Order: sequence, then structure tokens, then C-alpha cells
Amino acid sequence: MTLTVLIWIALLTYPVIAKLSISLTRHRLKLRKILILAPLGISLITLVCMFTRIATVSSTFNGMMVTMLYLSTSQLLFLADTYKHLAAKIVTFILMIGVFGFGYLMSTIGIIGLGFIVAEIESDRVIHLDDHILYRQYYQGNALTDYRGIEVIISKKVKWLPLLTYDVLSKEYQMKFNYKKEIELAAPKKGESVLFSADFPVKYNADKKQIILLDSVRNDTIQLK
Repeated sequence: MTLTVLIWIALLTYPVIAKLSISLTRHRLKLRKILILAPLGISLITLVCMFTRIATVSSTFNGMMVTMLYLSTSQLLFLADTYKHLAAKIVTFILMIGVFGFGYLMSTIGIIGLGFIVAEIESDRVIHLDDHILYRQYYQGNALTDYRGIEVIISKKVKWLPLLTYDVLSKEYQMKFNYKKEIELAAPKKGESVLFSADFPVKYNADKKQIILLDSVRNDTIQLK
């Protein structure tokens, strides 16, 4: 919920902040350069982290890093709008309509959809299995989709910078609700179902490097390398 609110605020305010950072620094070009390069640098770092599956231990901070892409894009659009070339202005105007129109649409009448999108990327359950291994659980699907599932992502902390993590393994389960209100998790590769309660116990065997998703009847084991 916190991340949804922060992204909603970013969608509403970042175009205004971007406009002010360009218009108010018309005669202070060095300051303008700093104000543009700082978000742009953060955005590039964020893209690299997204492609390499590196993140911080805080999903809220990760989300705010992603919003810097919107701020940087907004600044570049307003900067391009300062050029007097007619073709550049036309292209910039069309891009502004698309980018800002989508942003304000998602922050107003599309806010429910925004909530669904954030819910898909924000972890629903985080367990610190030990000092270096994180278990993250994501519920997939919502009231508007037919698919239900759970994605489990195992991450390790960077030894020399424990605030950063990198993904080492991910596993998806199909999910069905039965009459007992249990969850049927079907591992697609194995082709067999495993029954769990909604918040099933998770245990970690450090000696065998195994993560065990437990139920009173059956279990599924995730083997780490």
C-alpha cells in the first residue's frame, strides 16, 4: 500500500517538478545540468539493476528508484521542448501527450489498475532465512484474471554490501482454492500438486542448502546450489 501511494504521488508531481527544474534554471545552466544528470544517472543504474536482477532489501526503495525513470523522462521532454526547431517541438509535443497522458490517467481514473500493477511487483511475504538469504513470495493474478499463482524468489545479499541482493533462483506454482480454503500449488515441471495453507511454513536447512515449503501432509523442496 505504501509503495502504491508513493508511485501515485510520483505520477502526479514528477511532471511539475521536471517542468520547474528546466524553466527555473534557464539562466543557470550548470545547476540545470546537475538537476538533469542526477536523476538520469539513477535511472541508468536502475535499468542495469533491473536487467541483472539486483535490488535492495527494501521493496519500497526499489519502487522509488524505478520512478526516477519517469522523472528523468519528464525532464528530457521539457528540455527538448526548449529547442526552437519545429520538427523537434512537434515530436516532443506528441511524446508529452503520450507519456504525461498515461501518467495522469493511471493516477486518476486508472488508480485501481495502478494498485493491481504494484501488487504484482511488490513482495507479499519476505522471510530472512539467514544473514545472507532472503525468501520472497509474490501472489500472481487478481480479481480480474483467471490465473492464480505464487512465485517464489530466493535472493542472496552481496557480502561486501548487505543492503543489496541478487536473485539466485525463482520458482512458480499454479494455485487453486479448494473447498477447505487451502491452496493447491502445482509445480508445472513436476506435474504434481502440493497442498498448503495460505501462509505455509518455510524452513531452511543450512547444511543441505535446502528450502522446504512445509504442510502437514506434503512438502516441496527448493535446492540451492
